[in-house]
Amino acid sequence: MHAGATVENSDRRIASLDIGRFAACAYVMLFHAAIDVHFQDPVLKYGNSGVQFFMMLSGYVLARPYLEARPARAFELTRYAIGRVTRILPPYYAVVLLAAALSFFHIGASASPVPRGALGWHVFTHLTLTHTFFAETHISLVSVLWSLGLEWQYYVVLPLLILAFRTGKTLSVMLAVIVLTLATRWALPVVAPDRPDLSNGLFLARLTEFAAGVAMAALLGQGWTRGRLMALAAVVGGAGVAYGVMSARDNQMALQGAALLALVPLRLFGPVRATHPLTRALRFLGEVSYSTYLVHTLGGKTLLAALGHVPGASALGPWPRILLYALAGQLAGIAFYFLVERPTTRWAAALFARRRSAFSLPAAGSTPRDPAL
Repeated sequence: MHAGATVENSDRRIASLDIGRFAACAYVMLFHAAIDVHFQDPVLKYGNSGVQFFMMLSGYVLARPYLEARPARAFELTRYAIGRVTRILPPYYAVVLLAAALSFFHIGASASPVPRGALGWHVFTHLTLTHTFFAETHISLVSVLWSLGLEWQYYVVLPLLILAFRTGKTLSVMLAVIVLTLATRWALPVVAPDRPDLSNGLFLARLTEFAAGVAMAALLGQGWTRGRLMALAAVVGGAGVAYGVMSARDNQMALQGAALLALVPLRLFGPVRATHPLTRALRFLGEVSYSTYLVHTLGGKTLLAALGHVPGASALGPWPRILLYALAGQLAGIAFYFLVERPTTRWAAALFARRRSAFSLPAAGSTPRDPAL
């Protein structure tokens, strides 16, 4: 049986991927919780690998309609751009402005405190998604927001990746991406020795994680079997892990290799639909993972601050505090999803749909576009 047997349903959400989103987000939350409670754990210290999983999954999901579906959807740049703007920016902007207000009034703690005089510059770079290009703004306001600047670089390059992978030379294109990424990571310490943050914030230094997801969509669209895909994932993912282990200063490829080894079997063998109450609950937590990712540190830090005023709370060990931090972050994410993400993204989608319909008329006999774009 071909792994691509379900490609005709490429626009449908896959339950296993939403469950994977939740697992990755939970791992990131626990990673940040351990940092904020000053606890070192040999497993949690790799929690930042959840970001690699998110990026790889993002590449796959965005490429599915154009590479995996049969027939493949024609790429429309305007439609694609509006979809990204309306889906990602409204809740992101809400968090940026909230964090700026908290920083201005000196409420709470920040990974890198921003002086009031420089706050305007920090907000500007975050709103324009250029904050990862500057050392002082890379992790300012809310530390997790650095990844949104990187992800938007991937969004810009996705059309070029789709064109490259549509040539049918998927493995050759992916090999070229691997070489380009490694060359960039080797060159950055030489070209910009005082900017180690660029290895995280520049897309050329991490392109393999996003392109691997796009390549998986292309291979599924070409009818690769599950066995062939699993074998390829084992070889490429294992090579990434081995390279990361051998490279004493750079574990990025190891984390990406581990993400690939998790994503491929999750896509190939995980449930397409959530039919059990547990899988439905996990799928929902995956659906709200974007909100959870954006605000979990705000919720967790608030919880830790509140515990400081509770008699006897100081006797809690690190693990209870970590779990409470993650619970507070998850609840904050659910609340943010219903109060901010859903209403703002729906409003933005409707606004763009009305503006497009005001300036364009469908051709005679054509089917009107979905207003949700």
